[in-house]
Amino acid sequence: MNTCKICNHESESEFFNDEIGICHSCSLILESKVNALQHAVSTFQEKVNSSNDTDEKITYLKLILDYLYEYKILYYDNDVDVLEQDVDDLISDIIDCIADVRV
Repeated sequence: MNTCKICNHESESEFFNDEIGICHSCSLILESKVNALQHAVSTFQEKVNSSNDTDEKITYLKLILDYLYEYKILYYDNDVDVLEQDVDDLISDIIDCIADVRV
């Protein structure tokens, strides 16, 4: 039996993703959340780039941060990481962007 890093339930090998250490149910949810994260980041980044309003830019950057922090807390901090970039670096980059927009 394998124990899922996310939900802590035991699963038989046929219902477990050995590569990342989570059960198939959590794997499906992870895939959905990553797709939502990628879509949100892309959409909000476009809005940041097209806006001339500082407050609006900061709002969209904060929304990106919300998605990144959710991923970090639910997955990255539980040693489950499927993103190509390091989530801590992404968070730092967005925080730097917020600081730059405020200046």
